[in-house]
Amino acid sequence: SILKLDSIKYNHALTRETVKSTILSKTNLLIMIEGIFTQICLSIPSFLMVGYLQSPPFNLSPFSGSLFIIFFGMPGMMIGSTLLAKKSDALAKKSIKNRLYLIFVSLLAYDFVAFVVYVLPLPHLTAAEGGNFLVFMAFPVWWLVALIEFLVQMVGTLYGNNQRPLLQKINLPEAQAGISAANSFLEILAIGIGVIVAGSMLSLLNGNY
Repeated sequence: SILKLDSIKYNHALTRETVKSTILSKTNLLIMIEGIFTQICLSIPSFLMVGYLQSPPFNLSPFSGSLFIIFFGMPGMMIGSTLLAKKSDALAKKSIKNRLYLIFVSLLAYDFVAFVVYVLPLPHLTAAEGGNFLVFMAFPVWWLVALIEFLVQMVGTLYGNNQRPLLQKINLPEAQAGISAANSFLEILAIGIGVIVAGSMLSLLNGNY
C-alpha cells in the first residue's frame, strides 16, 4: 500500500559515511561475529557425523546417506522453515530479543541432538549392508537416528529464520542487501573454518570421534 502512494519517495543512497554508520556499526559487527561462531558450531557436528557414520564399523555409504538426508533431513528443513518461522515472527513481535534467544536455543538443541548419535548403539554393518538403504533401515535404531536427523534439520532452521530478520530490523533499506551479503560471505567462511577445526581435532585425537 505504501509503495502505491506517489506522494512518498525513498531516495536515500549509500555513501561512505552511511557505510561506516550502518554496515560497519558496532551492532552489525557484533551480529556478524555471532554469525561466524554460530556457523562454526553448526558445521562441526555435521561434518563429524558424516565421517563417523561412513567409517567402519558402521560403513554407511554416501548414496545411502544421501537418501537418508532426502527422506528425513529435508522434511525437517521444510517444516522448520515454515512452522518455526511463523512462531519466530510471533515471538519477535513481543520482543526483538526473542530472536537472539531462539538462535541460542537452536545452537544448544542442534549440538545436543547431534551428540546423541555418538552414544547410540548403532549396529555394525558390512560395506554391502551400508550401501543398501532398505537393509540398514531394517534396524530399529536407525529410525531413531532418522528422528534425530529430522529434529536437527528442523531446529537448525531457527538460526536462518531469525538471523536475517534481525539484520533487516536494525538496518535501513538501502543497507540491507549489503549487510546481508557481507554476513553470508562470513558465514560461508565460518563453515570452512568449522570443517578445518573438526578435521584438526579428529587428527589430533587419532580419529576418535
